[in-house]
Amino acid sequence: MKEISKDTVIRIRVTSAHKQELEEARKKMGFGSLSAYTLKALSSFTKKPTPAQKRISSNIQNETYHLARIGNNLNQVAYAVNKAFTTGKVTEKTAKEVAEELMYINIQLSNLLK
Repeated sequence: MKEISKDTVIRIRVTSAHKQELEEARKKMGFGSLSAYTLKALSSFTKKPTPAQKRISSNIQNETYHLARIGNNLNQVAYAVNKAFTTGKVTEKTAKEVAEELMYINIQLSNLLK
């Protein structure tokens, strides 16, 4: 592969300790020069995400949105059961059973969001 001639210089100032960290990282990653290492590192910031990365990000946002909606619906069910219990429309046994199921579902949702 033919290397393209580089004709522009960018200068940055860093502390000597930071330069040493960069040099150590460069050696660890197997780059011959600090310029090559820095260019590779900087290119990761300027690259556009691939379609696969966009799809994954979109899927995560979509799933999080739906899990939040499910959580909201569970809270509404809990509120309705509590209100029905306090007005005497549901027995204590039924209210406890529903509350236990809701807590179990809530724990499962929480684990999914971790």
